[in-house]
Amino acid sequence: MTNVFINMAGRLVGQLTVIERVLIPKQSAHWLCQCICGNTKIVRGSDLRRGFVSSCGCMAGYHKPIHGYTATKIYWVWQGMLNRCRNKNNASYKNYGGRGISVCKRWQNPDGFPNFLHDMGEPPTHKHSIDRIDNDGNYSAENCRWATRHQQARNSRHMTIVTIDGVSRHLVDYLSEYRVSYRLYWERINRGWSQSEAIRTAPLPHGQRLARFVTG
Repeated sequence: MTNVFINMAGRLVGQLTVIERVLIPKQSAHWLCQCICGNTKIVRGSDLRRGFVSSCGCMAGYHKPIHGYTATKIYWVWQGMLNRCRNKNNASYKNYGGRGISVCKRWQNPDGFPNFLHDMGEPPTHKHSIDRIDNDGNYSAENCRWATRHQQARNSRHMTIVTIDGVSRHLVDYLSEYRVSYRLYWERINRGWSQSEAIRTAPLPHGQRLARFVTG
C-alpha cells in the first residue's frame, strides 16, 4: 500500500508551528517546527499528527496546568491568537502578524497558556471571544478583554458611522435597534437603497420578495 503524503506545513500543533518539510534519506516525512519559546525542532510527521510531540521540550515542568484544558474554548482561543500572529500560512495572518500585531512574551513563554488563563480568566459565556481594546495594539493583559461579537464590531478598525436625520451613530447600533442584519443591510445598499431605507425597513417574512421601501 502506498503511503499518502500529508502536508503539515503551516499547522499549529500544541506549542509548535510547522515550518517546512525536512528530507532525511530512508526516513518517513519529518518537519522543521518552531516552538513558542523560539527554539526549533525536527519532528516526525506521524508524531505530530498523533500529538506525541507538541513542543520542543520546553514545556517539561509546565504541562500540568494545561492538562484538562486542551479541549476547552479558552485553550483554542489561545492557540488561535498565536497562530494568527505567527503563522504566515494562516488565512488571518495578514490582518494580525502581517500588520505587526504580536502576542506578549508572558503569553508566549513556556508557561504561556497558564499565564493567559490566569490573566484573562474563563470567557463569561460561549458568545464571548478575545478582543483587543486598542485594535492596533498587541495581545496582552492590558489590552485584551472578553467581548461579544456586537462589542467587537463596535471596536473594529472598519467600524462604520452612519448619519440619519442629523444623528450620527455606529452602524451596528442602528442595525440592532431596527433588527436588520449586517448582511441584509449591505444587500440593500448594493441594490441602490439609501442608508436610511436600508436600516429602517423591517425585514420581510421569509420567502417574500424583497421590495424597495418607498417613503411617503
